[in-house]
Amino acid sequence: MPVSSREFGKRALDVAISVLAIVVLAPVFTVVWIAIRLDSPGPAVFRQRRIGRDEKPFNCFKFRTLRHKADENVHREAIRRVWAKEPLSDDPDAPYKLTDDPRVTRVGRLLRRTSLDELPQLLNVLRGEMSIVGPRPAIPYELEYFRDWHHKRHIVKPGITGICQV
Repeated sequence: MPVSSREFGKRALDVAISVLAIVVLAPVFTVVWIAIRLDSPGPAVFRQRRIGRDEKPFNCFKFRTLRHKADENVHREAIRRVWAKEPLSDDPDAPYKLTDDPRVTRVGRLLRRTSLDELPQLLNVLRGEMSIVGPRPAIPYELEYFRDWHHKRHIVKPGITGICQV
């Protein structure tokens, strides 16, 4: 399939930004890596299957913010409740966000608040699985709640940041 000049330009920009960010932020990567390893047992980087462009699955990288081998069913239930429009917290600014998740580590709270947990996704951008800007990549079990029109998000690469973050 031929690549349009627009897609080529976006890819070139994604690669340039991610390479520059990785080089400039290498000290931050190192400090975060060490902080996670000192705070709790388990790997510093978490890999999670996500759904990318054309609904192709890929491993999304993030700094680990939860206890190692945390129960995934807590998040599955939260997703079910969000799709049912049931609030997850009493926080009026974040009713659909798990705000008091006991699985989150001390360092993880800081990483989530500052979005530093997303930094390893720059590697996904370099690998061509994600873009800097695009829709958030869905977790495979979220797709069971999608209506037909929700799948349109998969015609583009998912992004580290997008309209929801703005």
